[in-house]
Amino acid sequence: SFGGVVAFEMARQLTKKGENVELLFMIDAPNPLSITDVTEEDYEIMAGGLVDNFVDKEKLNAMIATLRNMSEEQRYEYVSNQLKERMNTQDISIKTPTDSQYLKTLMTIHQINNAAMLRYKPGVYKGHTMYFRPSQKSLDHLGLHMDQDWQPHVQNPIISHAIYGNHFTMNEGQGAIMIAHHLEKYLFATSEKNSIAEALE
Repeated sequence: SFGGVVAFEMARQLTKKGENVELLFMIDAPNPLSITDVTEEDYEIMAGGLVDNFVDKEKLNAMIATLRNMSEEQRYEYVSNQLKERMNTQDISIKTPTDSQYLKTLMTIHQINNAAMLRYKPGVYKGHTMYFRPSQKSLDHLGLHMDQDWQPHVQNPIISHAIYGNHFTMNEGQGAIMIAHHLEKYLFATSEKNSIAEALE
């Protein structure tokens, strides 16, 4: 989500300087101006990464309670083991490091990114934007139509696609394939238009 905010500002500045940005795309990135409540507790963030269905509040709250009652070391070890088990049961060709020290580093980066994101005030971007949003509800401060929060800051209509999953799982498996498909389709069509325009000149 933070990466989408960074990409927005990069595209905005490049366009402002006269550079051509073919397409800005964001994956479930929140507009910082629309966020009112972001948790900084590591156990709540971890629970969000372990629970697949955020509609099931009972399951999410149970996971939060489980992690909250652990010491920091126990918490990271537990999450590390859960992620290892998940990767072992799924067909994932690229394995992500899951050791507890790596997870601590990720958590620190996440909290720094959150702090930076909440201080950011987006300007107006004049290029083309594609937004990928999840089909399932994620954390309370993340809505299902956050693309609409960005529209006042984007000159052209945002092309929006719903991807199966939540904020975390939409980037996995079929979700990742669908995101790639939409990007490929758009960029191919744009390339065709540019080729025709050049041929007519």
